[in-house]
Amino acid sequence: MRINNRFIIKSLIYALIFIFFTVLETNILNGAKIFGAKPNIIISLVAAAAVFENERYAAVFGLICGVIIDSSFESPFLFSGVYYFFAAYFCGVISRLYFTKSLFTMMIIILPVCAVREIFNMFFLIGTWKNFNMLQVLRDYIAPEYIYTVILAPAVYFLVKFTAGRINYSGI
Repeated sequence: MRINNRFIIKSLIYALIFIFFTVLETNILNGAKIFGAKPNIIISLVAAAAVFENERYAAVFGLICGVIIDSSFESPFLFSGVYYFFAAYFCGVISRLYFTKSLFTMMIIILPVCAVREIFNMFFLIGTWKNFNMLQVLRDYIAPEYIYTVILAPAVYFLVKFTAGRINYSGI
């Protein structure tokens, strides 16, 4: 079995983009919250990988990103890894079978993926907050994070398209 150099280079590029976004999300955007929320740009990265790559690559990439994110944030361990794994896999299948590799596909995919993630966030908040107020949580946390993530998704898409998306590999 021969190691494909383009596959390794592409994986390294995805890893560098992931590290950049993790630092951006944990340090820079943590202080620049809009309406009290910060975006989840890692989920946009996983969705962009699902648009450009096959579903298996995107699923493994999503699992790795999710596990690392869970270990760096205060979230239930492995939740993001499992969610990103399945979201990337299904997004990869849907984009391969029904859509082309385009920004339109990315936006169609990111809307429901972020919505489901926000529903899980709401259940997490219900379980951890004593005085849970549904309208306050929707107004102050869920809706701003959803909107912020969807607005930044095209920038993530174009970054992936012009870096890792340009490297083609075959024979894997």
